[in-house]
Amino acid sequence: MGGLAHLSGLFLAFLIWVMQKDRSRFVRYQAMQAVAFDAVSMTLFIGLSVCLAGATVLMPFLVVLLAELRGELGMRPEWITIVLGLIPLSMVLVLLAVFALWMGVRLWAAFSIFSGRDFRYPVLGRKVESFFPST
Repeated sequence: MGGLAHLSGLFLAFLIWVMQKDRSRFVRYQAMQAVAFDAVSMTLFIGLSVCLAGATVLMPFLVVLLAELRGELGMRPEWITIVLGLIPLSMVLVLLAVFALWMGVRLWAAFSIFSGRDFRYPVLGRKVESFFPST
């Protein structure tokens, strides 16, 4: 159940914690770690998505501004498009990298638990343990 909590997502991990908190200290701790990890990562992912949306909304204004300033900046019009096109592209690549890292950490946690080893997130594990001691 502890490994399943790491794979299941925020709400199912919380459900596992509610159902198993009195039966197993190990599962209680692993499920709370999964809940905390999912809550933190979801917050970060939403923040990055808002930044991407903001950059996308601001893009037309930046195009107009740079088009007006292109003589003073010494930029040709196609360079303006290329430079401004790289901003949302780089943010999408960052979102994809964060998502891949997030999935990798979740799979690593679940694999560790399914292998019979205890798993602790480096910083988050200690914080969870201070609120919900596993021993």
